[in-house]
Amino acid sequence: GDEGELVGLDSVKGRVVSVDPTKKSGNVIAGNLQNARLLATYPDKILVFTDEGILQIPSLKPQVTKSTIPDEVLDIDVYTDTVYLLAKDDIYRSGKKWTDVGLSLSSQAKMAIDGSIWILDQGKISKYTRGVKDSFDTGEAFGANSIIFTKEDYKNLYILDSSAGKIIVLNKLGELMGQYIFDLAKTATDFAVDEVGGKIYLIEGSKIWVVDL
Repeated sequence: GDEGELVGLDSVKGRVVSVDPTKKSGNVIAGNLQNARLLATYPDKILVFTDEGILQIPSLKPQVTKSTIPDEVLDIDVYTDTVYLLAKDDIYRSGKKWTDVGLSLSSQAKMAIDGSIWILDQGKISKYTRGVKDSFDTGEAFGANSIIFTKEDYKNLYILDSSAGKIIVLNKLGELMGQYIFDLAKTATDFAVDEVGGKIYLIEGSKIWVVDL
């Protein structure tokens, strides 16, 4: 999306919404999406995972065709114009398995990419670089439904732990930098962070809430 705009997926209504936080206004940039369930954004690229495959928004042009998508996709992300798919058995890049030994994940696993790929599953974070697992330990576990967020130029990892009602901030060595505890963290279904602008965006259905970092 455009600089400063936040793009969110309203999976209940099958639409992608763009929000300008400064104006607190939003507009629908794609609608009538069949079973839209995952969203990935990168500068100048918005992708949504639907029954028709992974579509580019707003053109709805297939970016990844249905036939090349593995079973049970858990998460999607884009890095340097390449789409990565997280499945239970591996990370898929351009239709091929990306890790050296494969994965064994639960259905609640999530990922974030900053050059390395960070996977949050069953309360633990794993880091993979060039397909190989790196050593990484936070010393603490997160709730099973937690979501991880970072970007390539970000200093920190952000974890939305809805079961604990908080957002945890870790540096990329796994050290705790801070946490934000509030009721909205219990009901939010997704989130994004603008580290430079100092904002956390929480998505709850078709609503987007802004919290200062």
